[in-house]
Amino acid sequence: MDAALAAAPHGKKRAGEDYVFLLLFEQRQGAICFAAAAAGAVYGLTLGIVKREALHFVFGVIAVLMTLVNANQAGLPFFGNHPKI
Repeated sequence: MDAALAAAPHGKKRAGEDYVFLLLFEQRQGAICFAAAAAGAVYGLTLGIVKREALHFVFGVIAVLMTLVNANQAGLPFFGNHPKI
């Protein structure tokens, strides 16, 4: 990633940094959504057809995990460090 930023034209360094930041951030969000969907599917299998409100469970998992990912951006060290902050 650093090599890609170093190769960017001088006038586009900031745009390149923003693009790399978004790429790293979006990858984590995508992984969270896959984990939430899998957890919701497993939970839904334990319910009867009438009680499959697993969608609410999936939304809850996504909300918690997105909060944890965004806590990384707030600079809380126990949630990890973003390499570009």
